[in-house]
Amino acid sequence: MVLNTYVYTGAGTITAVGSGVDKSAFKVGDRIVALSDEWIVHKASNGMYQRYASLGLGCVTKLPNTIDFTDGVVLPLGVFTATSMMFSPSNLDLSWPVGKDKSVVVAPEGKVKTGMEKQVVVVWGGSSSVGASAIQLARAAGYNVVSTASERNFGLVRECGANEVFDHKDDGVVDNVCKWVEGRELTLAGIADAISSDDTVNRCSAIAQRLEGNKFVSTSRATGVQPAPIVPERVKASTGEFCVCRKSDFECLLTMRSSFGYQGARVAGVHLREMDVSCTRKWTIKV
Repeated sequence: MVLNTYVYTGAGTITAVGSGVDKSAFKVGDRIVALSDEWIVHKASNGMYQRYASLGLGCVTKLPNTIDFTDGVVLPLGVFTATSMMFSPSNLDLSWPVGKDKSVVVAPEGKVKTGMEKQVVVVWGGSSSVGASAIQLARAAGYNVVSTASERNFGLVRECGANEVFDHKDDGVVDNVCKWVEGRELTLAGIADAISSDDTVNRCSAIAQRLEGNKFVSTSRATGVQPAPIVPERVKASTGEFCVCRKSDFECLLTMRSSFGYQGARVAGVHLREMDVSCTRKWTIKV
């Protein structure tokens, strides 16, 4: 695959296909985006900082012709981070998304739950690549979503599926989020902090302290690069270990891809529909 790279992600064109790959799924010349599994298989050939990379079938998905490689390369890491933050058992452990035709969805036992319509996921930073992914995945899983963003990005965040969005620059944003949730008598399923600065962790912790439910702030902090978040008593937070890519989290993503047709072949699967980079890199995940 010829690559445009960004950290552990790549976008490019398939130059060769292994003998065990179904040629109806992928063929030479296909445009794809990919998430490297180099840290799992420990093979330099699978790394992204080179002209060609060798990748497992579960690590790639087709890229629509309407999206160029420079934009598409943002997708895998954003989706992977959001997936890990929300669905990994060590983080929010939310119910998995399901397609409209539930008969084609194959999820591990216990991963599809009930009662999501009475719960809410708070996504801080909804117009970021991670936040936009988190909103769409949470909505696909059946949760209500309230998010924050700059006012100029409200339309984008609502398009991604947020039920409501508040200006993160507003001094009363924590109170606004809490009043919205309390007014609808929703239970907190957890908070995904896509920004994960000290300030946003503090604000998300304040929301968790006030609302009833799962008082867990899932962050995107990288272990060994950023310190673990400091949160108040009664509030839990992820350490960000998934950002150094624990095997269990990588398998969580790959299983979800397999289960929900993440290679973009099914209406019931998660796939790219469009991307508009006028104000931020974004895509729409459709189920």
